[in-house]
Amino acid sequence: MYHNLEMWQRSMRLVQEIYKIARFFPMDNTITKIPYKLRKLSVNVPLNISRGFVFDNQLNFSNYIILAINTLEEIKELLKQSYELKFIEISQKESLDFEINQIIQLMKKYTEKIECPKNLII
Repeated sequence: MYHNLEMWQRSMRLVQEIYKIARFFPMDNTITKIPYKLRKLSVNVPLNISRGFVFDNQLNFSNYIILAINTLEEIKELLKQSYELKFIEISQKESLDFEINQIIQLMKKYTEKIECPKNLII
């Protein structure tokens, strides 16, 4: 089950951390909607892992992991913007960046194990 995967477990903890910091963003943040975007993107990471897991095909699962990696990179960019706008402290950004990078490394290790069929055209 995907619940046993460390990348899923850690991405679920990341959701909790993102929700915690997003509560403290300015209420007048209607133009950028950064807190909304951060929450939505963070939830998509474990969702992509669970969506991909339903396939018996490792290559399909790998595609969902790649989507999750891209989503994590978007979160990192929003965290950078949040710091520059003084919505979060540097320590919060660095802590979340570190955790995101750890999750990405787990995902990359997983996708590297999957062999692409020789006749697949990308």
